[in-house]
Amino acid sequence: MHIYCIRHGESTNNCLEGDAEYHLKRSHDPALTPRGTAQAAAAADFLQDHLSERYDNPPVLYSSYMTRALQTAAALSAKLTVPIQAWRDIHERGGCVAYSEKYERYEPHPGLGATDLHATFPMLQSDDHIHISGWNTMRTPESQRQCYMRAKRVLRELIARHNGDTRPVILVSHRIFIGALAAAVVDGSHSQLHRFGSHNAGITHLTAVNGEFFIEYQNRYEFLPRHLRTDIPYMIRM
Repeated sequence: MHIYCIRHGESTNNCLEGDAEYHLKRSHDPALTPRGTAQAAAAADFLQDHLSERYDNPPVLYSSYMTRALQTAAALSAKLTVPIQAWRDIHERGGCVAYSEKYERYEPHPGLGATDLHATFPMLQSDDHIHISGWNTMRTPESQRQCYMRAKRVLRELIARHNGDTRPVILVSHRIFIGALAAAVVDGSHSQLHRFGSHNAGITHLTAVNGEFFIEYQNRYEFLPRHLRTDIPYMIRM
């Protein structure tokens, strides 16, 4: 089984990183910037060529319910002509959170509801029962350890869903969660989530053989034109 984990393209929140008022200006569910949209298109072009050379069957495409991931997945869906299957458990650590000036802390936000999700992303398929008020049901902030354990659960679920499947699997997800997946693969700990960073639209390739996962490469991004590359050089080859 081959799994390609793709970080979403640049979001409006990514552009605020380092701003002293980041917590006040950020969105609980940011959209892609124009550069993020271009990054998603470049990733789609790369994967169309890469996957067609290596696999006989079209991929299975999963995305978190977060807007920036779904917009990135939409570019892949259009290029690869496959639907998007939403997967709640591959969201970023904490899901949607909004800063409360009253309590001076981040609080969970419900995110997009079923009606808005399907109206905005008509190619989206979901077996989840998403409430009209939002997909994010967390009531308290998620810890690093909880995020790591969720990543381990996703790895187990991938085996259950796709063991022996000849189709490649694409997960459109987020920097910290992809780091959690990589840490879980190498039997690390929740403290290692940030060791496996990703550029926007960076790709991490995992394989699974007899239920055991391996990292083929982590944070591949050389397919992006230089003007579309962001963040620090996270590339790690295993």
